[in-house]
Amino acid sequence: MIKQKTIQILPIILFTVMMILILNLSAYAQDLGDSVFLYSRTTVIILLAVFSSAVLLYTKWARAGKKLFIRKIAGVDAVEDAVGRATEMGKPVLFIPGIADVEDIETIAGIAILGRVARVTAQYETPLRVPVRYPMVLAASQEVVEQAYIEMGKADSYDKDTVRYVAGEQFAFTATVNGMMMR
Repeated sequence: MIKQKTIQILPIILFTVMMILILNLSAYAQDLGDSVFLYSRTTVIILLAVFSSAVLLYTKWARAGKKLFIRKIAGVDAVEDAVGRATEMGKPVLFIPGIADVEDIETIAGIAILGRVARVTAQYETPLRVPVRYPMVLAASQEVVEQAYIEMGKADSYDKDTVRYVAGEQFAFTATVNGMMMR
């Protein structure tokens, strides 16, 4: 009978062997008559082994219940402060998830942060304004904001006009956002 630890280590060994084969087979770089092992990629294998070991070690510690230190991101804490400040002033929160289309990573990250901002604004019952430039970003942002309000138990406070399609042209978008900030 195979022991439990052997079953846990087997995928790690298979993963490591597969990575070594993928990184070092030189079918595309050299003729098969030459060396199968690329010695120029030895550093990559060593780094892969070190980082894989670190990830697996921390995963094991987390599953065992060991208290791990996770550094706080100052920007995440600043979201609550900024929304609180807007609430005290009686002003709406203006959030732009990005000026690119939804396939750009900056916009995807902006939409993820929008979820956090929407939860905090729902909690404080502060109006939220989200101008967007592309229709796909509009749909994704509307869904994220609506879900955030539902999660906070404020589904009735959600306004469909929270997320607005402004303009596809850069300068028209900029002028509209500038007008929103001035009001």
